[in-house]
Amino acid sequence: MNSKRAEGVISINDVAKLLKENAKFHCRYDYYDLGRSNSPRYTCTYILEDGAEEALISVRYAGGGVNKRLFSLWPGLYKHHREYGDGSELVVHEDDTISTIKVDGKGRIKAITGPLASAQNNTDPGS
Repeated sequence: MNSKRAEGVISINDVAKLLKENAKFHCRYDYYDLGRSNSPRYTCTYILEDGAEEALISVRYAGGGVNKRLFSLWPGLYKHHREYGDGSELVVHEDDTISTIKVDGKGRIKAITGPLASAQNNTDPGS
């Protein structure tokens, strides 16, 4: 679902700097559209420690300005998340939306982004 939130932009070089600095952030993957062969495509938003949301942009300049970087699920998004993600695991839902989760030391699952996080926040007032 295309986000209507106000957001900044971030390049892959900026993300590499965040990782080098051990900065805290989360990744959110939003369904964008169906690409070639009816395969779903996604955008990536980095949610920084201060709550700022920054859309990952393509480093290639397009005549009309910068564009959000689009990923196919495999291998694009999966590979990107392994190299430049927040260490969370990906959950792909039947409707092609994606949640990110982390498992704590006691085996409890914490939804970070996506539909699972929305459901968790609606049922757990303490989160």
